[in-house]
Amino acid sequence: MVALLLAFASLDGTASAEQTDAAGEAANESFIGPIEYEPGRGVRFEGIGLHLGGFSQIELTAENNGDTSLELDGINFLVNYEPVNFLRGFMELEVGDLLEVELNDGKAESGPTTIFERLYGDLVWSDALNLRLGKFQTPVSRRHLVPAEPFVWTTTQPEILQATDEHQTGGLLYGTFFPGQRTLHYWLYGQFVDPFDVESDEDPADRSVGGRIESVAPGEAYSIAGSFLASRRDGRWSYLTGLDTQWHIGPHEINAEFIYADREGKHQYGFYLEGAYQLVESFYLVTRYEYSDPVGSDTPVHLGDFGFVWTPRSYLHFKATYRVANEKPLDDERGLKASFVVLF
Repeated sequence: MVALLLAFASLDGTASAEQTDAAGEAANESFIGPIEYEPGRGVRFEGIGLHLGGFSQIELTAENNGDTSLELDGINFLVNYEPVNFLRGFMELEVGDLLEVELNDGKAESGPTTIFERLYGDLVWSDALNLRLGKFQTPVSRRHLVPAEPFVWTTTQPEILQATDEHQTGGLLYGTFFPGQRTLHYWLYGQFVDPFDVESDEDPADRSVGGRIESVAPGEAYSIAGSFLASRRDGRWSYLTGLDTQWHIGPHEINAEFIYADREGKHQYGFYLEGAYQLVESFYLVTRYEYSDPVGSDTPVHLGDFGFVWTPRSYLHFKATYRVANEKPLDDERGLKASFVVLF
């Protein structure tokens, strides 16, 4: 809406430069201060410290078993509020399951749902010490540190991350130190209240405690991190450890992650290696290999994803990935998955 108002304000081609500038200034001013909109970065209300944005995603899935579907996956609204320098609030509200069409028979389903993916407040003291309270993504995996889904390389999530709880409801201490020429990030967190706004397919822990530490080389050429998470379900504790790294070689990127989990006495481990190669500006070739030993299965899983990411504009993201797998147990996951994301 703000973008349309700004566009309408500049439609009068007969206005002088002075009139156009004045109209532009007026369009950006309000009783709450300046209002700025940039496609892909949202609306910023400078006078009150409010920033509104979000994204919407359409997905096409064509599995090797013949099932093909087109889905309006949802609309995610992102709200950041910073009334004063030491206090921040953040919300990600997802309106999901808007529409799914089975292209084989034309059957359509719609059952809109709403869920708070993230909802927390930050007390910001310094680089070295900050406190977060609420529902936030578990910082056990590098992928969970990405600010929003459009900014990951692939349309599919590594299978080994199913061993982790994606969210925590509780508290998080985090900060950054600068020893020598390196940068050191840390996260210490715990879930000490009941999980908040749980999705139907999630099995969250009742209580948990964990930590992550990451060392970044000068110039951010590479980084390495280690994670630990202990979680309790139905009175039994499970444990997870992880190592991950990221390398930047010019415009190219390499990510690798290893996770070992002991869940109710059953062991699970796996790793993935992911690379993004910039072929031309805004176009990347992407590939990922995964190996995992899932709980309850005698057959290790080998997965390969091959595809591309194209961002013709900062607010338009096209992704397509073709997945191959060993014959068992993931036959139904082999095939093509593509997505089109618009950031607003």
